[in-house]
Amino acid sequence: MEVTPGPAEPKAIETLYKGHRFRSRLEARWAVFFDSLGVRWEYEKEGFTFNGSGAYLPDFWLPDLEYWVEIKGKTPLPIEEAKLSALAIETGFRSFLFYGDIPEAPIEETTYSAVCCYPNGAQDSQYVWCQCPHCGQLGIEFNGRSDRLPCHDIKHCPRSKHGDKGYNSNSKRLLAAYTAARSARFEHGEKGAANGLG
Repeated sequence: MEVTPGPAEPKAIETLYKGHRFRSRLEARWAVFFDSLGVRWEYEKEGFTFNGSGAYLPDFWLPDLEYWVEIKGKTPLPIEEAKLSALAIETGFRSFLFYGDIPEAPIEETTYSAVCCYPNGAQDSQYVWCQCPHCGQLGIEFNGRSDRLPCHDIKHCPRSKHGDKGYNSNSKRLLAAYTAARSARFEHGEKGAANGLG
């Protein structure tokens, strides 16, 4: 299948943050988001080559959550989604592609979400960050359904009355992290100063 390139994106501004040279300000802002949540991240940890979809260097590896996260400024092209799917299949870990700007509150899966690729080849959309209201566990789940976080699987935390929903994508902790990421300024020494981060 031939893929026709879409309209050109505005030129990304390379940005230095915490010793990493990010390819764009948007990627650096996501690093601020992860730092605000206390989520460990590794930038461009490892490259891959896939038959049919070529070379791929995913943006982030989140080791504690075992997620790959790719960041794009606009709606992904089919080839980008194909690479994300190949990454999930090859590594055995869920892979997410977030696109567009850092969201503003309230967070809604209909206006801001990620594409999710599973190791079994399945693909879905409308995945957003969420937090367990009981233990504080963070994760990325369909529609921000915190009932699907791993802490519920081990019966550590009670599920909501719906049993599979428990929407919690607008917790104070997540909203503060989005605000910190949107507020990050890199102009003065490119340190990403936001609420003491950087």
